[in-house]
Amino acid sequence: MKTYARIQDGLVVELISLEDDQDIKDMFHPSMIWVQVNESDGVCEGWVASYANDTWAFTAWTGPTLSPEETLSMNKVTQTTLQAQASESMTPLLLSLQLGDATEEETALAKKWQAYSRALKTVDLTAKNPKWPSVPA
Repeated sequence: MKTYARIQDGLVVELISLEDDQDIKDMFHPSMIWVQVNESDGVCEGWVASYANDTWAFTAWTGPTLSPEETLSMNKVTQTTLQAQASESMTPLLLSLQLGDATEEETALAKKWQAYSRALKTVDLTAKNPKWPSVPA
């Protein structure tokens, strides 16, 4: 598994884990900044990200903490974004299933995406660092 941090305005705003054979560049718009991080570094959403000398550095945010309302709002945005990406990935697979011409691989992948979509709905959005499900391979 590889873990990536999405950087926006100098902050880590999202963390996702991918299978080793998945390429983050193929999954998201190129304008989004994704950086591979080591889980052992303990990088969390809300950490400060800085880039210098071709290297990313991450530090825990020492400023004011997010209120429960801000945490919920930020997590809702992340959940909505991930749900939209899941829907976009599922649409052609579900169409093939409905038309009856889906391959076994497409059928299996559609089930994985549906399970992922359902799992997104069960994430605790009140958590400061929610555990997001892994994107299907």
